[in-house]
Amino acid sequence: MKRHQDVTIGIVILLFCAFFTCCDLRMDMGPALMPLILVAFMAVLGLTILADGIRKTRHATAENPVKPFVTCATLKTPLTMFALIVVYVLLFLAIGYYAATVLFLIAAMRFLKQKSWLFIAVTTAGFVAFAYFFLVRQLNVSIDELGWLGNWLRMRGGF
Repeated sequence: MKRHQDVTIGIVILLFCAFFTCCDLRMDMGPALMPLILVAFMAVLGLTILADGIRKTRHATAENPVKPFVTCATLKTPLTMFALIVVYVLLFLAIGYYAATVLFLIAAMRFLKQKSWLFIAVTTAGFVAFAYFFLVRQLNVSIDELGWLGNWLRMRGGF
């Protein structure tokens, strides 16, 4: 009998958690506490996925078989979002946080089929404004506003 894909996913998550628990235990307990809490929470979620996958495997019948493992069609959306995030990171380095974030949010919302440009504009502006006022003004976090472009302009004496 075929296993439900949630069984495999649950096992992979638990192996991931075991590996990072070992890594965290090598650290001092102070800095390792938060990662250990997050890994423990992730392990609980992994156990939940594993248990649900076992239940789905047991309840599979000839009329209601186990669905095939992940296919290319089901990976299209996550892989496209991953590619958008990679492009976002590269843009972040090249043109800075604010411009890259605006471009990423617009591209991601359009990809996720948000049709209203007003909603996209308000959400993007609100997110960037919140990040600026909360991170820069309240927490005094230094954000590289222009990335490599800013460094190049400073070298040329134009900024």
